[in-house]
Amino acid sequence: MSILGDRMSAQGAALRRRGKQGFGLVELVVAMSIASVVILGVGLTQAAAVELNRTSDETNRAVADIRTALEEILSLSLEEVPDVGGAYAPGLPVAAYSDLHLDGERLVVTYPNHVAGDVPDPLEILVTVTWNDYAGRERSVSMATLMTR
Repeated sequence: MSILGDRMSAQGAALRRRGKQGFGLVELVVAMSIASVVILGVGLTQAAAVELNRTSDETNRAVADIRTALEEILSLSLEEVPDVGGAYAPGLPVAAYSDLHLDGERLVVTYPNHVAGDVPDPLEILVTVTWNDYAGRERSVSMATLMTR
């Protein structure tokens, strides 16, 4: 037993002479704290990137629907476009685009420079898509163009 005790004492003295071997508890706690902060930051950044990607995807879908509606409107004659009984009646949701690609999607066409009975040349056309995004917030995108005879 005394040989074992002498050997351990000699090893302890040798370690004290050479300095510390390995990490102490304080260094380990500091390193783990720094690593935790870095990992938390990376996780929050990744979550924000996913949300931005979803928002961008929804906006791109809305813009695609607006462009499609504008192409359909521009294929009509100038007199057919602001027709109150037509598919693109001013200020009313277009039935073909209701909940088409987005949650609660509503596409509304307005004609800011149009007055009843007179179709101006050029006719201003404003198309607005409103929808509820993935987080339940209401969002909208608008696009305008002019149509001539």
